[in-house]
Amino acid sequence: MRVVALISGGKDSCYNMMQCVAAGHQIVALANLRPAENTGQTDELDSYMYQTVGHHAIDLYADALDLPLYRGFIKGTSVNTGRVYTTCQEDEVEDLYHLMKLVKDKEGVEGVSVGAILSDYQRVRVEDVCRRLNLQPLAYLWRRKQEILLKEIISSNIQAIIIKVAAFGLDPDKHLGKTLDQMEPDLLEVGDVLYCAGQIALVPCTMQLVSGGICTEAIISLRHVERVLEAMSQKTALHHVITASCYVTDSKHIPIAHSIWQKKLRECKKVEDSEMYYDATTVCGLLAVVVISHLPRDAAIEWHVVAVVDDPLQRKHFTVKMLSEGFQIECESVESSSASCASISVRLSLISPSLSQLDLDGPLHDLVVMFRQAVEKLSEDCTASPLSFRAFFKEDVFDAETLQTGLQEYLEKYLGKKTPALILVPVVDLPGKEVIHITCWLS
Repeated sequence: MRVVALISGGKDSCYNMMQCVAAGHQIVALANLRPAENTGQTDELDSYMYQTVGHHAIDLYADALDLPLYRGFIKGTSVNTGRVYTTCQEDEVEDLYHLMKLVKDKEGVEGVSVGAILSDYQRVRVEDVCRRLNLQPLAYLWRRKQEILLKEIISSNIQAIIIKVAAFGLDPDKHLGKTLDQMEPDLLEVGDVLYCAGQIALVPCTMQLVSGGICTEAIISLRHVERVLEAMSQKTALHHVITASCYVTDSKHIPIAHSIWQKKLRECKKVEDSEMYYDATTVCGLLAVVVISHLPRDAAIEWHVVAVVDDPLQRKHFTVKMLSEGFQIECESVESSSASCASISVRLSLISPSLSQLDLDGPLHDLVVMFRQAVEKLSEDCTASPLSFRAFFKEDVFDAETLQTGLQEYLEKYLGKKTPALILVPVVDLPGKEVIHITCWLS
């Protein structure tokens, strides 16, 4: 079969080409979509469909393979984001359609090489384009077990180099520029950590928000989280979550989110391979519930979680409280039983009747010192380092610039080279008398 290979510059599209050749197909052309010129857009688009980092090197692919290269511009955006794609002229998928039609007309291709592995979103849209053009999609990597596939790609002598990192557990200072074989131990270790973000209460078959109010939305969206975790690893359930962030749009929803979270955890009663029952809320991770002004699709609640494939009963916990100039600081940490990662939460609550006469410098100092103590309390076997220091703060209480300056200064002073990335997130409200809630992921 005469085949055009969709290439992004990444290892997966390259390795899928090799699989096409091994299956007896002939690669006769390459195709790539890149950011539109003179639009002020960056090289990395916020695209549901396309990977554009490194697109400047695509011409070298054609030179190395001595094949014609067809390139088009990404003019559309992610308009039709439903589970099933229907033609929409403003959608970026149509840019792929026009490019594939051009290649078919010029080269007489019959198939399309696609390096997709897990994204149903991409698969559905590529299949739609191929169906309309009577082309056969060839995705030999689809749903392959990732650990086996990684080893296979490395053994094939593909010299893949990391040019971007965008995941917890990977550090640009440590990992950029490394080859895939050098990265193998880190990538396999990250494989024990599962990330699930942006779960709202959509009905899967219609992609519309479920009706019924906050309680229904909270239950359905958390059920989505459970099913995503189970799909990524059959060993994983909700009690494997080590840190969670819950976004709601009304302060009245905070106790509802906490209540449903606790209820769902209690349903995870039975430990695998054990007849012992336990309260899952005592071994699960840390939860932060914050109020923001708006969520996608006008949802009332959204969940972001990180889970670890470990033994939750063997996790290590640390808690400490202190008073600091009109504030109370509470710190809590949980370390995975594998000692590969941890989560730390620090909460600053106002106990003074008024904030106007209080100096924030002392409490910020004490907050960071307490955070450092939590890091130092991790077990000797734990090599995890703090990566992101996310500070949710009440926007009507603090000036963001003052907060940024104070936290950054003390983080650098007390953590030195281990200073995590500081991320300030203004929120409408926090639980109780909290005015700042810090969440930090360590890996």
